[in-house]
Amino acid sequence: MPTTQDTLVLLNASNGITLIPGDTPLTRLNYFDGKFLKAEDLQAEQTYLRQLVQLSNQAGGAGVVNGFDLQATAGQRLTLSPGLAIDPDGRVLLLPDAVTFEIATLIERSRPTVNADTAAAPNDTAGFVECELNKVHGTATPVPGVGLYLIGIVHAEALCGHEDMVAGLCANACATQTQRPWRREGVVLQALPLQLRTPLSTSTAVLFEQWHLRSRVASSYFADEALSVAQLISRAGLQSSVWCRGALAAVGSFVPLGVLAMGSQQILFLDQWIARRERIDGDPRRYWQWRMMMRPWDAFLAQILQFQCQLRDVWQVEAEADGDDPCQQLRKLVVDASSVVNQLERYYRATSEHLAKLDLGADRAESYLLSGGTSELGHLVNRLQSAKDMIKLMPTDRLLIRRGIVELPSAGYLPVVPSANFTVNQQIRQMMGEGVDLRFCIVRPDYVAEALQEAQHMERISLTRGLDNPQQKEEVDILVPDGEILGVNAKLGQGWAGRLAFLFSDPSSQAHVTSDHNTFERGVLAGAARSEKQPDGSLRFCFGAMAETDSLDSFSKDLREWAAARKNSLAETTWHAADILRTRQEGVSAHAAAEATARTDAMAMRYARLKSEAEAYRAKRLAYVAKSGDTKGLSHFAGLTEDDVDHVALWIGTRIGTNPLASSEGASIPCLLDLTILVPRSANSTFVDLAGSGRLRIDHIQTVATGTVIQANFTGSVVLQGLFGGQSGTRKVVPINAPVVIGARDAETDSLVVNIDLRNSAGNGESLLDIDTLQLFVALRPNPLQARALMVLTGGQKNKKGSIRFNLSLDANGEVLKTGNPLRAASEAAIQVLATRENTPNFAADALADLFGTRPAGSDVLTILARKDWVLFHRRRTRQCGLDRAPTPVDQRRYQLFHLKIDTEANLQAARAAVLTADAAAITSLGFAQISIVTFDGGRSTIATPAADLLRDWQQANPGPALRFGAIGSQGAALSEGEALARARLVALELQLAGTQKTAVDNVLLPILPPLGLSGLDGGVFLVTLAASVICHEVYRLPSVEVLQRFNETVKTAGLAKALSQIPLSSIAHAEFQPDGKSLTPTAEVALKKAWGGSPAVFDAQVFTVGEDAEVKVQAGNISRLLGGNPSDVRANLSGDVASLTSCRALTILTPRSEVRPGLMVLAPWDDRFDLNVNTPFWQHEWRGAQPVDMLRLEESIREAVPNDVLSLAVAAVGGSPAALADHVLDTVKAALARLGFARQVQFMRTYSLQTKEVDRLKDLGRDPAQYQSIIFFTANPLN
Repeated sequence: MPTTQDTLVLLNASNGITLIPGDTPLTRLNYFDGKFLKAEDLQAEQTYLRQLVQLSNQAGGAGVVNGFDLQATAGQRLTLSPGLAIDPDGRVLLLPDAVTFEIATLIERSRPTVNADTAAAPNDTAGFVECELNKVHGTATPVPGVGLYLIGIVHAEALCGHEDMVAGLCANACATQTQRPWRREGVVLQALPLQLRTPLSTSTAVLFEQWHLRSRVASSYFADEALSVAQLISRAGLQSSVWCRGALAAVGSFVPLGVLAMGSQQILFLDQWIARRERIDGDPRRYWQWRMMMRPWDAFLAQILQFQCQLRDVWQVEAEADGDDPCQQLRKLVVDASSVVNQLERYYRATSEHLAKLDLGADRAESYLLSGGTSELGHLVNRLQSAKDMIKLMPTDRLLIRRGIVELPSAGYLPVVPSANFTVNQQIRQMMGEGVDLRFCIVRPDYVAEALQEAQHMERISLTRGLDNPQQKEEVDILVPDGEILGVNAKLGQGWAGRLAFLFSDPSSQAHVTSDHNTFERGVLAGAARSEKQPDGSLRFCFGAMAETDSLDSFSKDLREWAAARKNSLAETTWHAADILRTRQEGVSAHAAAEATARTDAMAMRYARLKSEAEAYRAKRLAYVAKSGDTKGLSHFAGLTEDDVDHVALWIGTRIGTNPLASSEGASIPCLLDLTILVPRSANSTFVDLAGSGRLRIDHIQTVATGTVIQANFTGSVVLQGLFGGQSGTRKVVPINAPVVIGARDAETDSLVVNIDLRNSAGNGESLLDIDTLQLFVALRPNPLQARALMVLTGGQKNKKGSIRFNLSLDANGEVLKTGNPLRAASEAAIQVLATRENTPNFAADALADLFGTRPAGSDVLTILARKDWVLFHRRRTRQCGLDRAPTPVDQRRYQLFHLKIDTEANLQAARAAVLTADAAAITSLGFAQISIVTFDGGRSTIATPAADLLRDWQQANPGPALRFGAIGSQGAALSEGEALARARLVALELQLAGTQKTAVDNVLLPILPPLGLSGLDGGVFLVTLAASVICHEVYRLPSVEVLQRFNETVKTAGLAKALSQIPLSSIAHAEFQPDGKSLTPTAEVALKKAWGGSPAVFDAQVFTVGEDAEVKVQAGNISRLLGGNPSDVRANLSGDVASLTSCRALTILTPRSEVRPGLMVLAPWDDRFDLNVNTPFWQHEWRGAQPVDMLRLEESIREAVPNDVLSLAVAAVGGSPAALADHVLDTVKAALARLGFARQVQFMRTYSLQTKEVDRLKDLGRDPAQYQSIIFFTANPLN
């Protein structure tokens, strides 16, 4: 830059080289007496001061100082609040007042083609005036059709006002000129098309919808922002000369305020913090932070606030129900109840204070007040508010993803509910889903702020990356302030493989059930069991089991017939049921039992189906209760409703306060027992529930040669409920007071014998269910660890049926408590089945927790209860400073792909049942075909098979357009990779082959693969597609509006089938639709137009279907539109006759609009024919079918004709009109005569056909009948 030092006079002397450029913007006036000042001098001085301020502002950085908040308002408008900001050039952007404007106007005026010289004031902005713009900057050219807009402001300056100019020194003193005396500054609001360089995030495991767009756009914008200044942390970057230079100056004049997304002229979202940045740091700091892979504080703050703002927005909106959330009505009920009770509390407080001021007397005042007073109502309000908060945190998993948030900042805050039974672990896992690796930590509240700052420069957290690839889960720490550790020493206890059989043979028999751990036997209850010693010394045992039996139809029938023939008790019914079962068991052959065992895989699949259907029924019941308030009208759970099998579900839960063998005399030990049995059937279900509680008092302990004998007494009660054999809804409380003898013997096998005498346990000579004695024999063997228990119930004098034996076999096996184990699956199915009948809403959750315990994910994992209503999450800070064992490479996984194309829903259900039951024969007979071997990367859902090869094999299979069912089953090493990865692989394959489906695909995991030659492979995938069905309508045409009226009346009184047979109408086309179900095929369009011919446009269209079907109305509307009708006028009707009248989806009836044609009215004498001459009076009217266009004019003509002694009326259809038209016109004229009071005078009325001479005479008179639709004759003569 050149300098002119020789012309400068320095005002301050300093050593060194003085550099003062001649064109420096920091040039101001030097004032002295006698200096002549002009306008440009003052402007130069003003410019110097402005430049000085701008340069000072540049040193502090650009951004929003305060205000400038954007808010969407009604009517597609935005409101911008007052605010202050500094643009990158250092100019001050100030808006003193709020302004509201239309979005469409903003977008239009932001286009570069709009360049007005005058700034028009936005709508509703009083105080803003029109000024002449001092144009400096243009706008960038937007990309047409972009739905994303970057909302921001730039500096604006305008000249305003008018003032006369004083003449110049050499000018005429009388000259009159004006100039604008004021310069005003403001802002230009712009909406610029947003072009994102970073593609929007995608996922193979989550189908992104419109509500995910906001989070995805934010992620891409933040990534683009980091790329705006290239980072230098790379080999090439470290060799750059940038390190040796200072920061570059920021450029630009645009200050972003937010991002707006528009779709179909609607606001999809408005997010300020995606683009808005507060003025916090100077440009040099931000520049070098970006250069060194750091994140400036204003950007980090914006990412946190963007998430917190979106979280707040989605928290205010209920999640959408597509039908898969049965708790939606319950949530709404709790939220509504909380709001109403809050209002009630405020009203009650005000009312009670008012009553206190009135002299009503103590008794009368108390009658108006709640018994608990204001404090009780306040307590209820708090409880409801807590329930409301918890309800918001208890939807299905992946809450954040389901509500549109797919990526999180590196740190942020989440709300939780302090609760004694809803841990932070549960709440956060439900919010974030299984795609992240969570670690929970307890911290002091003052630790949190520093932890948030430490995450400033870390990467953002994806919630879907770990779902796409479970090996790439993001590691996230959850910091719980002042949290409470729950269950630090939680253990699983001992797992057992349990099997229970009902035996009716001699009690001396010592046979017990034996079976392989992974098989099921017909008639044997099998499942997982768990025993545990609690920290307080109490002992617990839980057992859940399922059994499949032959059909119980005959058993239920025999028992109900027996019960109906006599008045019997629950005890008598129970023993008779045992007698029937004994007889049935004796008839079971060894061959049948062996055959049942051979079908163990099919039984496992049926258990899986039972579990799935029980869960679906519970969801349905919960939604039904939430809507109607009770279960009245809701049918009970009916099981699988298969003809040849039934299923029995069992739950046993016991707890005893301490080991009686280790207790001292006088000890009182609490005992609990819960036993529930359910046989779900469509009719005659069996349900028995026994809940006992009491205390075992140790009276005497004696040591003998064979062991120890304990004399004790049990006091308590048993609650019995039953639903079988006519004992519907029976509930009985039986007090128990019974002596107990416990004998421990055979120390080597650790055997135990318990005898309970129940003969007079209930008092008055009664016993529990007429049981005299209960004997329990338990044998425990240490190696291998096994337990065998035999319980013998001996009947009393009221029944001579002997005894019932229950034989329980337990084999120690910790594997049964792990997910995927067949016995665990059976127990889970049993619990879900029992939960359909249990009145305790938490039965399933409690039973699952009791049976399977809480398995810690690792030794350092904490289960935490919240004490505050918030937590902090942040990306985990990890480092490796030593050599870890190299990860073992995971082999690729190979799955056989099977496909079946079906054409009906019935075939779909058959295919689904065959796959779920692992029925290889049925799968083969249905036609499942092997398509190809699909290879996945080891430990990932990524498909390794070339896409082109896979798609070619898929297309050769000729699949249907709709994918309806998918199933995946794994075996071997692939099975240990977990359910989440299997599901991800199935979804990834479906997306690869069939793309995104319009309707949800029924995807399931198969616990057992069918025997289809899959050895050597890692699993199988089964896909079922639905062939494109022909969607058609049978289209009929009614001749006229008058016939339409008769048709509608007939349908109403006699039905559609009768109407079609009795009313004259014609079938004009068999209209088929394209696969989209909406558009007619080209062939159908041609056929409809040809059949309709030159008829007038459709006047009326109605469609008939068997059931509710919204699509058929759209289809009928498209037919009507094609023929000139209005599709919105289509009427939808239901008729069961449609199924018998056509194979099509619907039947459409069209009626054409009547043409306007002239009609003639004549007054003439009658003598075998009408006498027509030049003096005959004629009246002509316009008619639309049988209705005159102008009824008043017709009535005036009738008044002129009828008073002339008219006695008769005749109507002839002419001009090609159908004969039926004469009848309808005659009805119209009759009605007019009645209204005019001539009904009695005109006595003879009929239709008429013109004679040849009458036709010729009318032609001679210039009234050719061919020109008319009908002729009305009035005559004073009676008609023959």
